[in-house]
Amino acid sequence: RRTIQKNLHPTYSCKYDSCCVIDKITRNQCQLCRFK
Repeated sequence: RRTIQKNLHPTYSCKYDSCCVIDKITRNQCQLCRFK
């Protein structure tokens, strides 16, 4: 992804202590967990 390659993504926060399950439905809800 462009944001990861250029390292420009801002600091995201996670309401669930960085332990979200990323799947087709929920991947747009937590960017921190998605990008890690």
